[in-house]
Amino acid sequence: MDKVLIRQLAIETVIGIYEWEKKLNQTLLIDLDMAWDNRLAAASDAYEHALCYETVSNRLTALITEKPIELIETVAEMIAQCLQEEFNVPW
Repeated sequence: MDKVLIRQLAIETVIGIYEWEKKLNQTLLIDLDMAWDNRLAAASDAYEHALCYETVSNRLTALITEKPIELIETVAEMIAQCLQEEFNVPW
């Protein structure tokens, strides 16, 4: 299995449990290692068979900025669920 990597994805969002945290944006820096079989994309040279890091990055940004979140653990689970369900990333 190959990997598609995203490093230092910066997402400005509201996160935290304290009242002062809920009043400001903080930058989350996210690193992802996503399992992906690149053989079909490489053999066909067809974009539709690739895991597009731009599409993944845009989706995760929208997901995480949709509403305030209190825990970083929640963010991690949201990311994992999104990648598995929407992009068919096995891990």
